[in-house]
Amino acid sequence: MKTTKANITERHPALSSVASGIHRGLGRRLGRRLSCILSCTLNCRLISRQSRRLSRRLGHRLSRRSNIISTTIFLLFLAQGLYSGCNKNSDDKKTAEETYKAWSDAIQKNRCEDIYDLLDEKSRWAVMSLVKDTGKAAALIKKHYPKNRKQGALARLGPAAGASPQKWMTRHCRQNRLLQKLKPFSGAPKKTQKNKDVFRVTTPSGEVATLIRDKYGRWGCSALKEHLEKVQVRMVNILKLTRENVARFKADSKR
Repeated sequence: MKTTKANITERHPALSSVASGIHRGLGRRLGRRLSCILSCTLNCRLISRQSRRLSRRLGHRLSRRSNIISTTIFLLFLAQGLYSGCNKNSDDKKTAEETYKAWSDAIQKNRCEDIYDLLDEKSRWAVMSLVKDTGKAAALIKKHYPKNRKQGALARLGPAAGASPQKWMTRHCRQNRLLQKLKPFSGAPKKTQKNKDVFRVTTPSGEVATLIRDKYGRWGCSALKEHLEKVQVRMVNILKLTRENVARFKADSKR
């Protein structure tokens, strides 16, 4: 059986929570190294376990020499992981200038699929929240709405039901032609102003594109923040109305 990252995650579901705890408690650089060591250890344990099972099936026992070889393989795996994954520069995120260039290129090249990853933290939170609320509303509609009203209600929710935040953003961007509206916020910088957490770029059209740095050191553009927060509030109201309709349908069924 081929040992992959997915296999490790399935066999060790606590790995993701342990890794996230390591990142939060020890910082990203040390956390990444310890997470990688943990991943390599589990990987080699799985390989060793599978080797022993195969050996028992063939009616042989691992000799002392085989154990030495297994230990050597384990150390090689560990060294490879530390070299290739753990010793990477932890600051592999884009700088403010690189983020703005990627943002501008996505707009100029009409690449809606790149926009979500270039949004600032609050904009992405708004997208994640509205997608989550849409899923809740869809679940209520499927479970409690009368059959003759389900299809119409689900259609009004739009494509967000069941979509990931990134896919929702890509679809929303295309349907509303957001990149056309964002073009004034792109182009070669005429003027820049930067401090620790904010990077402002004056574009050729005279508009100012603002990039914000979050607590993890990741830069993102806030040009769509107001628009996305309005969509989020609209979805909150739809979810509230859906719950009220469910309560009414339940009351009517008891009569």
